[in-house]
Amino acid sequence: MTAGSSTDPKAVEKTLSKISKQDTTLVQSVEKEIASLEKRLSKLTKTGIKQDKNVTKATAYESKMAKKASQATINHEKAAVSLRDANEQAQITKNERDSTSALLDRKRKELEGLSATRQKHEEEAAAKRAELSRPPTATTPPTAAAA
Repeated sequence: MTAGSSTDPKAVEKTLSKISKQDTTLVQSVEKEIASLEKRLSKLTKTGIKQDKNVTKATAYESKMAKKASQATINHEKAAVSLRDANEQAQITKNERDSTSALLDRKRKELEGLSATRQKHEEEAAAKRAELSRPPTATTPPTAAAA
């Protein structure tokens, strides 16, 4: 017993009462601390559950974005191929256009040449017709004029 060696019942009772109050205070303090810790644990558990849900959502979202990124990479590659093909087709068309334009220019020059030759021939034919339609002169025999 902590009451010491005192045998006085009042002193012993006083000491025991004091110890009982200390024990009660200590028990109440520990009970409050336990209640506080249980409350904190409950909050942390709820927070943990929310965080677990958030992690699950974030994981699903990350997975979804990874799929989209993968699809975006595939789409980008397809677009790059399409762009390359379009550029090749555009170059082929440009080459054909340049070639056709050059051929058209040559044909126009050829036509100009043919038109000039035709004009010259028409002028020569008109001169020849005019010459043939004149009455023969005395110095020119009729057979020579017909030739």
